[in-house]
Amino acid sequence: MRPSSYAETLEGSSEVARRGERLAFEHGLRLLARLREADVTHYERVEAMLYIRRVWSFLIEDLGDPTNGLPVELRSTLISIGIWMIKESESLGEGRTDHIDDMVAVMTSLRDGLT
Repeated sequence: MRPSSYAETLEGSSEVARRGERLAFEHGLRLLARLREADVTHYERVEAMLYIRRVWSFLIEDLGDPTNGLPVELRSTLISIGIWMIKESESLGEGRTDHIDDMVAVMTSLRDGLT
């Protein structure tokens, strides 16, 4: 069955985008959880760092787009969080994991907010 209106099409694509974002956060959370394990490898640390950086870079770019429908204040807050996440992700590749719990809390809250 085809959507009967442009609004329904937009709503459907918004749901698909949210589902994709939720899956991206879930994958990032799995990577972060792995970093807590004793036998984590350097490769896994670098993989987590690059993935977190890539996800948040994409989100920051999207949030900075003037056509983004979120309120400006919310977008600014999320961009600030994203910059912090990228900075923290850099420490992951170096084996410093002192803020993993905070990173997990942020990503969990945002993932849960996408449902």
